[in-house]
Amino acid sequence: MKEEQRPDIYGQVVFCDDVRQESTGKFIYIGVYNSNLMIVNGGFPATLTRLSFAISVFQKREIFKPQFKIRIFVPGDPDDVASIEAEIGEGIQHPMMAEIDKTADALGLPKGEGIRNYIHMFSVMPFDNFQLKSTGYVKVQAEIDGKRYRLGALAVGSPLPKEG
Repeated sequence: MKEEQRPDIYGQVVFCDDVRQESTGKFIYIGVYNSNLMIVNGGFPATLTRLSFAISVFQKREIFKPQFKIRIFVPGDPDDVASIEAEIGEGIQHPMMAEIDKTADALGLPKGEGIRNYIHMFSVMPFDNFQLKSTGYVKVQAEIDGKRYRLGALAVGSPLPKEG
């Protein structure tokens, strides 16, 4: 079976309560929302003590743009107006491709794969007292060069009524 090629730009989001980093550089995700579903007890509007977004964006190195925008929509936001917008990559120098290849060679990684083809940018965005007005979706997008890329969505709902 033929393996499909990755798109030029793609990404993902882990929705969770908190993200911590070990001294080894590994990340610990606490309270990950399974199946991208959050059940809010107590009704709406609701305030979450903390909601964290672990955001990964991969761009083909030939078209890599180090600066872009992350847009976070909460239930009730119109499609063109996000509640939260953040600039990613401000002040980051464009990585030297020769340095990436040199590191990959030193690690013994095969040519034509992984870090040689894509630049990975990672950001953890924690928000205290995160406001949810209603049921719906918390959606995360990257806006790169005037185009939007869907990174993930978290469904937000109320508990199912008990059958009685």
